[in-house]
Amino acid sequence: RTVITPDGWKYNWSPLGESELYHIAVDPGETINLVKHPEQKERIAAMRQLIRGWQQRTGDAAELGED
Repeated sequence: RTVITPDGWKYNWSPLGESELYHIAVDPGETINLVKHPEQKERIAAMRQLIRGWQQRTGDAAELGED
């Protein structure tokens, strides 16, 4: 599942443990995956909440593990 924020962040949450985080406002080619950077933990948690909310609203039951 993927979420893109208005301020230019893109998070791909993979059930296979291959999640990705890009700041597409700065890195439009998505060349620098920031998902493992400790300073992004809060951002990732917030983006996961957005995805979980979407799942609840749409009835999406996909299991998305923890990375």
